[in-house]
Amino acid sequence: LEFYNLRRANSVNASPNAAHLALARLQREWPTTVSLVTQNIDDLHERAGSTGVIHMHGQVSRALCHQCGARWRAPLVMLSTDPCPTCHALSTRPDVVWFHEVPYYLDEIENLLSQAQLFVSIGTSGTVWPAAGYAAQAAKNR
Repeated sequence: LEFYNLRRANSVNASPNAAHLALARLQREWPTTVSLVTQNIDDLHERAGSTGVIHMHGQVSRALCHQCGARWRAPLVMLSTDPCPTCHALSTRPDVVWFHEVPYYLDEIENLLSQAQLFVSIGTSGTVWPAAGYAAQAAKNR
């Protein structure tokens, strides 16, 4: 958990950059819906003003109960002894997708890709799947 506690602390102290701010402005000012899907686990898009951001790899600021599936705002420092506020199991973890886990919201993302009139991929290496295939998928759906 210490790795994610450090990521959470770094995220709290970070500020949105020019790209985050530009995307929030685009979302506000574009005449049709602009959907944002991110692999990032921070909340910098939201702090820049974006709404409805889809976090396909979860959010470091959230916690998840492995036992019952409950989700809640994570404390700044999570401990392995933190009980779930819903079922009280000692089975909590950061609400982030780990290697070999299925990313969140895949059906919703697939739906957005099938309807996209314009698709832009920004700030990615293009090597992490399934997101690495989204540009080709959006192009195929046109």
